[in-house]
Amino acid sequence: MKTIEFDNVVAGYTPSLTILNETTLDARKGEITLLIGPNGAGKSTVLKTLFGMLVPRSGEVRFEGRVINGKSWLLFGPFAGWSPKFLKQGKITDLPFSVKPNNLASMLGVGLTEMSLVNYLVGQLRLSEADRVDALREFAPSAVDSDWELDVAGQRVQVIRRKGAGGVLEFGTTVIAAGDGSLAGLLGASPGASTAVPAMLDVLERCFPDRYVGWQPKLKEMVPSLGIELSNEPKLFAEVWDWGTKALKLDRQANEVPAVTS
Repeated sequence: MKTIEFDNVVAGYTPSLTILNETTLDARKGEITLLIGPNGAGKSTVLKTLFGMLVPRSGEVRFEGRVINGKSWLLFGPFAGWSPKFLKQGKITDLPFSVKPNNLASMLGVGLTEMSLVNYLVGQLRLSEADRVDALREFAPSAVDSDWELDVAGQRVQVIRRKGAGGVLEFGTTVIAAGDGSLAGLLGASPGASTAVPAMLDVLERCFPDRYVGWQPKLKEMVPSLGIELSNEPKLFAEVWDWGTKALKLDRQANEVPAVTS
């Protein structure tokens, strides 16, 4: 029995940014289904689309009804919002105080080069609650305004990187580190970035350049593909693939995988 189905789903966060492109997949009751892919491949987007936080542009998502606290719930959205706070519990001065003479040109440059995104966000901000329910009625024609409530969901700060005289938006993962290696930070649009092995290896190389070479034999033992383009090494690719398949138990039937209890 198929519990979750994605049928040629196309979805993204802006009209010009498509993350899921005719994605088709299913998950069956009694089986273990894994989403595996590099950072930015769309794993988080699949889940957001499944939970109704992101509406597909085309295709269909089918799933069994969910019950929360004994009641049936349905999430619809998300709609874009805006806040000068960098965190949900931050201060309204976060954004104004972040503007400096050395980053003003980058911020203004992004506003000019990403005009379609700016127009989209402005249009979203102008929507009233009634407008949002009208959008819902495209999928649920019988929706009643009083049955729905607006809730503020997640929030993130989009990274702007200087490029030439202006700036560009960063949708991937970026490791930044102090020149002396005393501090490093990970900036990314995907929550999986915080646990990505390549990102952590990048941190080690940046923060411990004098010791990284000595660590390489051990790192190579832990990560055989370190520093190698697997697309150019089909034999090594097959070995790494087989190891990952066995480690994640993808080579076993669902009823063969022992349950984990705590």
